Amino acid sequence: RWRWVQPPDRAALLQRLADARDFEVPARERENLCSVAHGEISRLAEALQDLVEESYSLVEPPAWMRPATGRGVYRCHHCAATTGETRHGHADGCAVGRAEALLRR
Repeated sequence: RWRWVQPPDRAALLQRLADARDFEVPARERENLCSVAHGEISRLAEALQDLVEESYSLVEPPAWMRPATGRGVYRCHHCAATTGETRHGHADGCAVGRAEALLRR
């Protein structure tokens, strides 16, 4: 008789997902694995978004920009890239830029 056992950590979850992809597993186990994976992916995406948001600080925009945009400019703590009305790319290898790219997928 089949019995669900929760994977104890992310590595075990990934291994069980790989096994479920390659081998015949009960439908209920696939459903449970999908549910656990969804929760894990959601938590990781949320944590990554929080880290990205905490990686910027507000920079006072030039006086000529303030009335037109009504928004501030934010600078990346890791590579000094800025966001605001215009987006400037992150430096090669910037962890924040890589994280933002992952979140956009």
